[in-house]
Amino acid sequence: MMRFHLNIPIEQLLLAACVCFGLALLGCNTQVFEPESFPVMIAQLPAAEGDTILISVRALVTRVVDPDSYLNGAVEIGDEVNGYYLYDESAEDSHKKPDIGQYDFNLPPFGMEMLVNDLAFRSDTNSVAMSIRLRNNAASGKRDTYRVTSSSNLDVLPGVGVFDILIVLEDNTATALTNDALSGIVVDLDDWRSKHTLTITGNDGWRIEADLASSSVGDPEAEEEDAGGSKRKFRLQ
Repeated sequence: MMRFHLNIPIEQLLLAACVCFGLALLGCNTQVFEPESFPVMIAQLPAAEGDTILISVRALVTRVVDPDSYLNGAVEIGDEVNGYYLYDESAEDSHKKPDIGQYDFNLPPFGMEMLVNDLAFRSDTNSVAMSIRLRNNAASGKRDTYRVTSSSNLDVLPGVGVFDILIVLEDNTATALTNDALSGIVVDLDDWRSKHTLTITGNDGWRIEADLASSSVGDPEAEEEDAGGSKRKFRLQ
């Protein structure tokens, strides 16, 4: 979807129209104004395509490491984390090995967002660097793994950088995955018996660890309501 914005005060547009009309009445030669004559700003907003998948997650904080108080005590053990990640299941596998799937996403709307109390940990839409990595029958056929990482993120507070937002799922029975394909995967936490964690890290070693309590497929075009009661598209802003 394209949105157009004319960066011209309405008073100037009305004045130009009046001048042209007056000149026409006087029989003077007039020049047609082409769109290129005006400074037009065109912004193309990313839209979710048919292969876009949104996974909503909920987690409970199990550990907070913040020796220098970067987070000012805003996150505590037991706090609830709610968020999502957005990806394209038709993305190509960039890894050559048949048992490893590497899927990289470098453009919006793809990315991750996790909300804890009043803090928002989210991918930088100006420099997206999110990946999903699958390993089928890793560790000599003894484990399946599923990792989602966002390594280019916005500061959570002024001067407080976010290094990684990381989701890790592991299954030591090696039955959660049947191959390394991203398409068609349903993330059911019951299939990942060994590990399902969310970790957020930042500058000078602060760290939030949480255990995933639930995950579900969401609607990329749905709206969510923020803490202030206003609604927005359920995607990175």
